Amino acid sequence: MASVSAGTCKVCREPISGSHVSTQAHKYHKECFVCHQCLEPFKDNIFFEADGGYYCESDHSILHGENCGKSLVGSTFVRKDDKPYCKMCPSDSAKRAKQDSAQQQETCENCKKPVTTGTGLVFRGQHYHASHFRCGTCHEVLTVGAKEFEGELYCVADFEKIMAQICYACRRPIVGRSMSAIGKIYHPEHFVCWKCEKPFDGAPYFEYQSRPYCEAHYKELTGSVCQYCRSAAKGNVVSALGVRWCEQHFMCMGCFCALADGKAKFMEWDNKPFCKRCYEKLPGDVRRSLSKYKEYEKKFTPVFADGPR
Repeated sequence: MASVSAGTCKVCREPISGSHVSTQAHKYHKECFVCHQCLEPFKDNIFFEADGGYYCESDHSILHGENCGKSLVGSTFVRKDDKPYCKMCPSDSAKRAKQDSAQQQETCENCKKPVTTGTGLVFRGQHYHASHFRCGTCHEVLTVGAKEFEGELYCVADFEKIMAQICYACRRPIVGRSMSAIGKIYHPEHFVCWKCEKPFDGAPYFEYQSRPYCEAHYKELTGSVCQYCRSAAKGNVVSALGVRWCEQHFMCMGCFCALADGKAKFMEWDNKPFCKRCYEKLPGDVRRSLSKYKEYEKKFTPVFADGPR
């Protein structure tokens, strides 16, 4: 019985079947359910939800942690405004005022003016006014909700778009140029033959099991490799003796006369084609060991090429 799809993975957009991870809003393949920031699996299956994403303990503490930053794993905590607090940290208005006062003492690394509540962000370990930066994609002036990815700052909307586009080959987010093929999205430099990893450089690619291959490896996988030259069979591919041959390589292995035109009949010896004349030159004991002549005469068969002639 065919497996029933459980839906589509939020990250890779591929159908889900079998074991998976479900949240209230979305479903994920197990290998796609990773930290929204570092893209690593959750250690001991511990994760935190914030701003619509899921974070490991370390990144959640850095990006969304409050107060002392002490790990809350294995201990009780107080939840307020969807954020965790240990019981030792105050959460009343006086504590908020103290935090605001501390933030006001920070100085913007760019303009050297105080960074007040609701205007600043931390970038590469330094405090700045958010308005000094523009989104790496849309170039709009950033706000305090800006997100950092690979050394660049983005507005929330573009950051979410980046996280939504995952390269099918490397499984990393795509920033900047991308390309679509076979229903998948790739970094341009990662769209290569799935086996030899060589770029196509304008040459056609061939799909096999939803993956791209160069012509040689596609034919290798699909059994279209010439028995003689061991390369992808070319021309009117000949099927004979249970294998494939290039049109010009299907010939008598004794005198090398062409057999692909279908005019000459051939016989098999040692998995190789021989014309009748060369076959009869084989030692008598070899021919006798095959069978009586009237039996192996039936092996003289016309050749058929794949596809129209």
